[in-house]
Order: sequence, then C-alpha cells, then structure tokens
Amino acid sequence: MSYACDSCSMGVTNLHCGKCGKVLVMDTIVDGGETIAVSRCPEGCGMIKSPTCCGKDMKKTSATVSGTEAATGSTNYSCGKCGMSVKDMQCNKCGKGLQGDTVDVEGKKVGVSKCPQGCGMIKSPMCCGMDMVTVKA
Repeated sequence: MSYACDSCSMGVTNLHCGKCGKVLVMDTIVDGGETIAVSRCPEGCGMIKSPTCCGKDMKKTSATVSGTEAATGSTNYSCGKCGMSVKDMQCNKCGKGLQGDTVDVEGKKVGVSKCPQGCGMIKSPMCCGMDMVTVKA
C-alpha cells in the first residue's frame, strides 16, 4: 500500500499494523454520508484515515510497492484512544524508513514523520476522529 501527495510528490509506503504486524489494506468507509478512504488491518485490529501532506489528505496510489528497505519494527504512529498503531512506514521515493519528529507550525508543535534522505515529511494519519501520536523511531 502506498500514498502520494498531489502537491509535492512526497509518498509513503509499507504501512503495517503496530499490533499484529500485518500489512494494512486499502478500503473505504461511509462516515456521515461521505465516503472516506482508509487503511485497515486485515486481522481487525483497527483502521486509519490517510496521512496528510501539504495540508491535504494523501491519495492511495497502489496496493504494493517494490524496492523498499526491510521493515524495521519501529512504530511510527499510535492512537491514544483505541491503541491502533502503524509501523514501518517508508518513503515512496527512496525506500528509507520514515523517522518521527516534530515541527513548529504557527508556534505549535506538530508530529510528523520525515524521510532521512530529505525527500519530504507527512503529518500523522487520523484514527478515532483525531490525529495519531507520532512515536519517535
């Protein structure tokens, strides 16, 4: 599974469930009459809304991406409400594992995951109606 930003071409791939380790699968849900793209755990551990980049939801681009580095086992995001977590996210440009960090946005700290090669960064996905918490790798 992979996501890409329409504005800057930043992409992420290889999202795994932090609870069971399975690769998340693409799906859609209807919420308040609106169809929303999600990534869900095939074992039923939970689901997330797509990550954001450049102030917009990233778009799903494919079910599989080849040429990425091996999974690291580190958790990138965790939901404070239900415990769903996402791990092993990788840059879709260079294949390197994303690293947790924070940036200042208008005086407020915002959790992000950055590519160590400088390809870009993303804001956290959403779960249970709120941003997931960035967990530093």
